[in-house]
Amino acid sequence: MSRAARTVVRIAARTLPAGVRERYREEWLGDIAGSRAAGVAASGIAAAAVLFSATMSRDTPDILGMPLSVAARRHARWATALLLSAMVFAFGGYITGSLSIESSGALQGATALWIALTVVGTIAGLIALWRAALLSSPLAKIGAVTLTASILVFASGLVIPPANMLGVVVLPVGLVLAMIGTCIAAAAWAGSAGPGSPAAAAIPTTSRRLPPALILSLVVAGVLLASLTLLLSSLTIWLAVFVIPVAALVGGAIFVLRTRRTAHEAAPRAAWYAVIGTATLALATVALGALDLLVWSPQAMAPDYALGEIWAALPPAELAAGMAFVIIWIVFWTVATLVYLAGGISVLGRAARPSTRSLTSAGLLLVAGAVFFQFFAGFGIGMSISDTLPPFRGGGSDIRAWCAMLGQLSLVASLVLSIAPRSLPALEAQRT
Repeated sequence: MSRAARTVVRIAARTLPAGVRERYREEWLGDIAGSRAAGVAASGIAAAAVLFSATMSRDTPDILGMPLSVAARRHARWATALLLSAMVFAFGGYITGSLSIESSGALQGATALWIALTVVGTIAGLIALWRAALLSSPLAKIGAVTLTASILVFASGLVIPPANMLGVVVLPVGLVLAMIGTCIAAAAWAGSAGPGSPAAAAIPTTSRRLPPALILSLVVAGVLLASLTLLLSSLTIWLAVFVIPVAALVGGAIFVLRTRRTAHEAAPRAAWYAVIGTATLALATVALGALDLLVWSPQAMAPDYALGEIWAALPPAELAAGMAFVIIWIVFWTVATLVYLAGGISVLGRAARPSTRSLTSAGLLLVAGAVFFQFFAGFGIGMSISDTLPPFRGGGSDIRAWCAMLGQLSLVASLVLSIAPRSLPALEAQRT
């Protein structure tokens, strides 16, 4: 029984904040060790530990080891990372679900997993959002209420028939609430770390502001993506295929060049692994995507024809235009990956100290970008095949769906690494 009680105590201690976790774990284990001599049941000590962990007030400065304003910002960052990740999984589940209707059982199971991750990420994000709001200003609470309402509106759209009049207004109402709530929450977050505030003083000094060129490139990318959703024209597709990746690549290059350097410290081994590993994954993604665009998806859309027959049946002008997009996609993302690899190795070889998290996030974002723009690269040739050959349907191969899920996972990992705060032990180490 004492062994089981020790296991329960360790689990209960693990749920406590890092600043008091070790102290209570040692205290409870010591109580269990002396419970027989004291005539106390070890199971009672374990039950008391679980009850204490469940009812303990965690958001106090002495427990957290930091001001409440800093704790609120940490919760807000987790809320941002989790809710954005849930959006990625929701969109990915919708896209993959449409591709997996006639696909293997494994792909359908993965789609169900994506839906579950959407639910878990949304709930965890809302919990973190409200933990931040309850420690912050009334403006932050208003933002939390608005964002929660927008999520509930979107969730109601899943059960309201689209033909219903109420179902027609769900999407615009949810979008308006989401934009309003995001603006309010951003204003509350920015105001909580103004000049002279406790939050600004307690944030580790190793953090850097993003270069203005990188911010500008991200704004341009966002504007172009918004225009793509409103006006799906050939001009917009060209902008999506070329301008957005170029803007992101230029911003990333400027970010690498402005990385802080040190003269005497070698880069950590984990940073080398991050650059080489993510670059290898990106190159493998481009190779798989090329095979899918040129072989697997055409055969999936026209299963009764050989690959040579498919190309021969397409109008020459449409075939040339479609191939041009595919080749440009392959060349661009291969070159972008090689630039990232060469730049990362160059920076690390000159004894720089870029964050391993930043390098990993940038590499994973490269993978996600290649997968996302694969759709635009294959759109023209896919439309030509589906309009020319039976069974006259769109879609693609199962490999395309798996690649899409890889891109979504990479994007989620990049979001978490970029936005979520570092662990408490890491923060304490930086302060000392």
